[in-house]
Amino acid sequence: MQTPAFHHAISRLAMPALFVHGAADPRPAYLAKALADSLTDGRFELVPRVGHYPGVEQPTLVRAAVREFATALM
Repeated sequence: MQTPAFHHAISRLAMPALFVHGAADPRPAYLAKALADSLTDGRFELVPRVGHYPGVEQPTLVRAAVREFATALM
């Protein structure tokens, strides 16, 4: 995921994508943000006070992020 070739391939995808990442996740947020930034229509959402499972730990916040993302597509 950190190679230039991977990011180049991702940047060619013509689709909206939402990357949701927990602020307390041991995996670095900058990787998910870099993927989102590689896409023309990518969005990165950092969910506070959660680890690796934002949808389990803060489902209301994740649902709100997904709802907002989907609504913006309409």
